Amino acid sequence: REVSSFYRADRRRVECIGKQMWDRNEQRLVGLGMFYFLLTQAIFPGEGNEGKVMGMAPHGDPAVLGLPPLEVDGPQVTIPARWFEILRERGRFRYQAGDTSRFRDIANLAAAGQRAFEDAVLAVAHWLHRETGAENLCFAGGTGLNCSTNDRLLRETPFRRVFIPPAPSDAGTSLGCAIYGLTELAGQPCEWRWENDYLGPEPRLQEIEDAVLGTDDLIVERIDDTQAMVARMVDLLCDTKVVALYQGRSEFGPRALGHRSILGDPRKDIMRDWINAKVKEREWFRPLAPIVLLERADEFFDIRRPSPFMQFAAPVHRRAAEIIPAVTHVDCTARLQTVGEKDDPLLRALLQAFEARTGVPVLLNTSYNRKEEPIVETPAQALESFRRTPMHVLAMPPFLIRKRVEPEAVG
Repeated sequence: REVSSFYRADRRRVECIGKQMWDRNEQRLVGLGMFYFLLTQAIFPGEGNEGKVMGMAPHGDPAVLGLPPLEVDGPQVTIPARWFEILRERGRFRYQAGDTSRFRDIANLAAAGQRAFEDAVLAVAHWLHRETGAENLCFAGGTGLNCSTNDRLLRETPFRRVFIPPAPSDAGTSLGCAIYGLTELAGQPCEWRWENDYLGPEPRLQEIEDAVLGTDDLIVERIDDTQAMVARMVDLLCDTKVVALYQGRSEFGPRALGHRSILGDPRKDIMRDWINAKVKEREWFRPLAPIVLLERADEFFDIRRPSPFMQFAAPVHRRAAEIIPAVTHVDCTARLQTVGEKDDPLLRALLQAFEARTGVPVLLNTSYNRKEEPIVETPAQALESFRRTPMHVLAMPPFLIRKRVEPEAVG
């Protein structure tokens, strides 16, 4: 079974230069993805919780447990026996909400695993650069969602540019196969550029209107003028309201990028805790992300390139961390999304209007979904999620929707 593969590519050809294989021996598990999966399983039950480990890791100390680095030999990544021993200590590192006495020990494991993973990815990347001499690195696979690692790839490898597709896991395979088929089977150069991630279905206006009809429990206001809609949203955000935003085509990847988002004021530290606890019903240690105007990003974050897909955890400047505490993680980083002149016009107008009012070109953003549910796709799902959470407002252009019974205030 193929664990990882490495390629040299140009506009017309993709050439494989290395692979790591697994012989399905359960006693000898290998590879970067397998390591992070095992780490996650030791801390959280079920599947798909790797993001929780990534969010927990900065709360721990990677050196306390004295665990070794992963063994890297070119493209081959092997998990040392000591890691298997500690990951199989049943129950020792299992996270349980409310059990504060064990949190530090569990966070130390998450931190050690995150550090080992990052260092191994960088070692493989250095090998790949030596093999190819390439200036550009494309990194895909589920591990490409690890934004802390991605930032180190930018800063600590010889590659001048690093691209991670917005849907780097198996979900993005369909689009990758289409591009691969264009180049390998049809022999055509690929000129397509992934400039935005809004590749999902776009709801028709009639579908939105049908969804809001008969909503007697909600106050529905129609606002056809975009600037008027933006002004109302800014009023509400500055009044410490949590605003859901549903607009246009949905995002293809797992990150909410302003089309299926929950927004808040990043200046209020309590906003992160309130959304985590009341709206998302999830762990307190998980960070929320900032959206920022591209031309102002370097004033708040240590980043010198666009980040439209929320894939890099950039350091937050110390002074900025005091201004936007709700989107600054415990290690003073943030998984930011930049919005430039050619990006989403409504989102950009909203950021500009919020900056004009507050002096801060940043908003808090998290995905529009409830606990254990996917991100909302249809207008009906958006309304149902809005009803079942204490969010205050739903902006679903051209409608602004509020509840007849106002939810509790943030705080």
